Amino acid sequence: MTTTDATTADDPTAGEPTTTADPTGATSTGTTAEPGTEGTSTSGTGTEGTSTGTSTEETSSGTGSEETDTGSMVCAPTWVVPEVAADELAEHDLRWIDCELLSCGADERPGPGETSLLCDEFSLDGVPLEYLGHIHPNESGAFTADDVISPSNIAWLDGVRHVYRYGDAVYVMTEQDQARDQLEVFFTVRALELLRVDHPATYQALLVDTTDYPADPPIDDLAWKNRVRSVVISFDTSPLYIAAGITVLDTAPTNEMGLDLYSNTPAISIDRETILGSSDQVGSRPIYDKPGDDENFLRYMREGVAETVVHELLHRYVDRLNSVDAAMNDLYFRRGDMEACARFELEEALVAAASLLHFREAGGVGDTYLDYYDAVLDANLEVVLQCPEFATWEAQFSAPSGVDPRYDLRLVDLE
Repeated sequence: MTTTDATTADDPTAGEPTTTADPTGATSTGTTAEPGTEGTSTSGTGTEGTSTGTSTEETSSGTGSEETDTGSMVCAPTWVVPEVAADELAEHDLRWIDCELLSCGADERPGPGETSLLCDEFSLDGVPLEYLGHIHPNESGAFTADDVISPSNIAWLDGVRHVYRYGDAVYVMTEQDQARDQLEVFFTVRALELLRVDHPATYQALLVDTTDYPADPPIDDLAWKNRVRSVVISFDTSPLYIAAGITVLDTAPTNEMGLDLYSNTPAISIDRETILGSSDQVGSRPIYDKPGDDENFLRYMREGVAETVVHELLHRYVDRLNSVDAAMNDLYFRRGDMEACARFELEEALVAAASLLHFREAGGVGDTYLDYYDAVLDANLEVVLQCPEFATWEAQFSAPSGVDPRYDLRLVDLE
């Protein structure tokens, strides 16, 4: 059975994603949660963010420039969101973002041969980024039809947004258009570019290979396959914590040789309020614990958003393979099984272990961030270990990581 209904949650206050019986990938488990929670988050609803507030007054780590051991000049970092003239923002070229917002102090710069998402140099020169305008997501070209998003279907994505397109098929959207909003776009694109260059196998697996239909035949006489048409990354207020995701179904699948072929759009929602660093309960401040709101925000955007995107795309990895891989099929349908043990914790643990292990081994993300989310992973694993199906999950997903046992049960290996 299939359906073209891409709606999911019908209780925006439940704190967990609800699911339909749709087998084609329209639903999502929640993502980045805080330690001590169940690791779940509402996806596909209009739920307001847990924390609100604007940045407090902060101090800069310094301005100007300094000379490195190699003799090159490096801007001294600032951890304050600058005031930007309206005419500069109106250009939407992001050229006002200068090197002070990209630099780190000497104590945080990576060593020779190392990478650091927090500190790596970056320029938009040559990057395929285009501002499409202040438009409705349906007008962006992200979906197979121009009426997919509506108040009754993916309501949290409904409404006019400032829309940018990175490459041919990644759309970054903001509800507002202040300096912080444009920084969200800039650092999201920077994260994608640094993943493409410094983590090419991961970028290939999650953003390139997924654009094809899986080569394997469907299992159990299922009659559909999924591919990724495009990716939406939206800064709004729908997640409960930092991020959540959903797969927006193709509403006009084609049929070939008896198979319905869906070209779907993963939509990642990042909470534009909780990442501001103003709440000590949720968002970027509990991760980085810096005194200034802006510094928590900027550290998350410069570093953490890359792991968030990888984490969210791993959930969508499950959706794409739900008709051709028995383990992914089991994970997908567990989301709708109200009686399932570790209904959300299992997938959360598998996804987090894959992403965190990758960055532990490949570098790019610092211990402050990784240690914080190790605690989230541990909390989910405690639930998973108590389930009677644990032996089955070990057989499906276990492989010694060689790094830490918490990573031994994981969704997939990212190189």
